[in-house]
This record gives sequence, structure tokens and C-alpha cells, in this order.
Amino acid sequence: MENEARLTCERCGNTATMSIAEDTPEHDVVACPSCGAGLATVGQLHAQFAQQALGLGATDLRDDHVPVDGELGERPNV
Repeated sequence: MENEARLTCERCGNTATMSIAEDTPEHDVVACPSCGAGLATVGQLHAQFAQQALGLGATDLRDDHVPVDGELGERPNV
């Protein structure tokens, strides 16, 4: 499985979509395809993917309420 990241190079301004395989070593550096500047490590990008996924999940699920006892009723004030 691959993750895609859209990165903008601070040195040359190029924006590129990079595909990064999940099994790529965390310490490998992702470089700008135009000028070769280091943009981030694979580990930094994996952390960013995880934060985005968790953020979306937390936002999407925040309003859902499934009671522990299985009965639907009033939602508790949280």
C-alpha cells in the first residue's frame, strides 16, 4: 500500500505529489524532484498521515453516540 503526499519545496517552490510505500524506511529522506532539496523524512510523513487520519476519524465520529447498554435514548451532555 502506498500513501500520497503533496509537498511544496521551500527552496524552489515546486509542488509535487509523492507516492511513498508503507515499507519505506522511516529515516529515508523524500527529496524535491526538481532541485533535490530534502523535504521530509518518510517517518515525518507517516506521522503526518496518521495525524490526518486520526483527526478525520475524531471529527467524523465525535457526534455519533452508541450507548454501552445498546438502548437508544437521550444523549448525555458532554
